[in-house]
Amino acid sequence: MEIRVPYGRSTISAELPDDLVVDVIEPATATAAPDPLAEVHRALDHPIGGFAWPTHRRAESVAIAINDRTRPVPHEYLLAPLVERLGEVGIRDDAITFHVAVGGHP
Repeated sequence: MEIRVPYGRSTISAELPDDLVVDVIEPATATAAPDPLAEVHRALDHPIGGFAWPTHRRAESVAIAINDRTRPVPHEYLLAPLVERLGEVGIRDDAITFHVAVGGHP
């Protein structure tokens, strides 16, 4: 059995024995939100896991890890509302540090 896996802008392939049991797991498909900015605001208004914005009013600084440009993350929708919300609980812009998660590449 030949299996092909996406790799960069191409694919790589491998030949596997026919008697090997192989399960191909694919990510679930999802449709894009019609109004991504509204979805971000909704998520900030209703955080999960018991998080409550008011409990962080005394924070003096915030560190935010973001993906680098090799990942398809819509930072243009995510970061401005997040920084705005942090400001609403008293975090100054100059107290916010962004850390770019580059993994194993430059």
